[in-house]
Amino acid sequence: MDSVQTEHHPRRYIVTCRHCQHTTAHDVETATRMVRKQVYSQIVMSKERYEPKPFCAPETCAGCGASRATGDYWSKIILVRGHYSEVHKCDSRCMGAKGPNCDCQCGGANHGRAYL
Repeated sequence: MDSVQTEHHPRRYIVTCRHCQHTTAHDVETATRMVRKQVYSQIVMSKERYEPKPFCAPETCAGCGASRATGDYWSKIILVRGHYSEVHKCDSRCMGAKGPNCDCQCGGANHGRAYL
């Protein structure tokens, strides 16, 4: 497997506490690289997305103090998936969103930004 080209871009995760509903957002650096693979008798170039350092939710909730150390899996983690839409303007609904889907002019870049 030979890496040919790597492009870096962030992914945003929104983390919500299951107990107090406190919400935070975290940007994680990801990359897409072109990889040369041999499939049967052909050499094929394909795109592969990976996270150099995988995302992990914080140990404790900043809102109520719930902790994974006590065996309490307090967090709900959502990966933001953005799709560009020329029709919908990006506004405070997008920046304050807690859900996974973004369909506006920012294409997901501002989704959940209020929680960073």
